[in-house]
Amino acid sequence: MKGNLMEKLRTYIFDLDMTVIDSSHRKVSLPDGSIDLLHWKENCTPEKIFKDEVMPLAEFMREAYRHHRVVICTARELSAFDIMYLRANNLPYDMILHRGKNDNRPDGKLKSDLISDFLFLYGVEPSDCVFFEDNLSVHEAMKPLGILTIHPEDAVHADIEY
Repeated sequence: MKGNLMEKLRTYIFDLDMTVIDSSHRKVSLPDGSIDLLHWKENCTPEKIFKDEVMPLAEFMREAYRHHRVVICTARELSAFDIMYLRANNLPYDMILHRGKNDNRPDGKLKSDLISDFLFLYGVEPSDCVFFEDNLSVHEAMKPLGILTIHPEDAVHADIEY
């Protein structure tokens, strides 16, 4: 178990795209602002995945992993190449919550459902979680769960202890 056994285990949840990983070179938005999923899926090749760049919040993720539980919650349909990218860039995690095949729920609903299930199955209190997420619709979806959700741009200014 990480950290001092007497300390309460905190759960840090990290979105990937535009939070920990800059994958903007693979993303195209539709006129309504949503992501073009067909374009995204076509650009999830190993070559393009490995052109993604690690963002500054990755360092916090690495340090948090040394002391607490780290969960990735992504709207991606995760591939073996995504896992290889995480390992190659030393982006550690204890668990990954992700979109299943043919799951077209909007990001907020998807992540709310995934995290609700995680909280229930592992007996985690929402007050023990901090979620780093760039999508504001996901921020809204987290409010009923009572999870502190921080935009990556605001993470630099957040007073969060390990």
